[in-house]
Amino acid sequence: MKNIVLIGFMGTGKTSTGRVLARRLGRPFIDVDRKIESIYSMSVSDIFAKYGEKAFRQTEKEIIIKVAKYTNTVIATGGGAVLLPENLIRLRNNGIIVSLAATTDKIMDRVGKHRFLR
Repeated sequence: MKNIVLIGFMGTGKTSTGRVLARRLGRPFIDVDRKIESIYSMSVSDIFAKYGEKAFRQTEKEIIIKVAKYTNTVIATGGGAVLLPENLIRLRNNGIIVSLAATTDKIMDRVGKHRFLR
């Protein structure tokens, strides 16, 4: 069976929705950002601060190459994963893409206003 791939801006609920969906469908769940954090042993924001976006996106691309080959899995991408068209193409080849959305107020509540007001 095809993967279910959740995309969307940060704070739209990809991780929380992915966990619930995977549990209800009896499928494995993969969160691409958590995989990246485990490789670096630090948070996404710390990776960006220490290594920059280019290094982060390269690691993200490498993980997407792998997880896009899985089957019957629920995959939550990072908010910017689809900025690289080849990531979206890979994920779409073996998956159904679901784009999540939320209001600006909801995103700011979830992510924290401080991240946008720096």
